[in-house]
Amino acid sequence: MTRRGTTRRPDVGQWSDLPFFRDDWPGLAARLADEPRTILPPDDQRFAALARTQPDATRIVILGQDPYPTRGHANGLAFSVAPGVALPKSLRNIYRELEDDLG
Repeated sequence: MTRRGTTRRPDVGQWSDLPFFRDDWPGLAARLADEPRTILPPDDQRFAALARTQPDATRIVILGQDPYPTRGHANGLAFSVAPGVALPKSLRNIYRELEDDLG
């Protein structure tokens, strides 16, 4: 969830050198800070994937949208929830399909 007034630059290591974080992020962060609705994942988890993997270890980045809408589910990683969090229905369906396909 974004807190009003939060415009800090995310801690994304070497990714912070990308033009997006230098040129685009400040304006987006300001708009998010003014947004009265809850935005998920929380601002400290929004770029979790980039914070965990640096550019020299990355071959491809897939950007997604529509994080899990339930507080506590969205954690900044696609198709993931934190340990101990019940799986959202959509993720349970993915696991079921994997089991059906791969055994």
